[in-house]
Amino acid sequence: MIVRTDGKASNLSEVLMFNDSAAMIWNSLKDKVFTTSEIAWMLTEDYEVTYDRALADADALARCWKEYGLIEE
Repeated sequence: MIVRTDGKASNLSEVLMFNDSAAMIWNSLKDKVFTTSEIAWMLTEDYEVTYDRALADADALARCWKEYGLIEE
């Protein structure tokens, strides 16, 4: 779960829940510079999924995180 803050207070109207895969990725990569390719490799190591499928999922996840302001370009 991610709760947005403004540096002073938490905004509980904007709580984001991650599924197990997204939480694993977030915890591994938070505060680091990463690419969607790195996310895809993580997914192929932990799940029975092709690299192409994992990359498509990683791209979708990155778009979502960007939309919510969790990561930057």
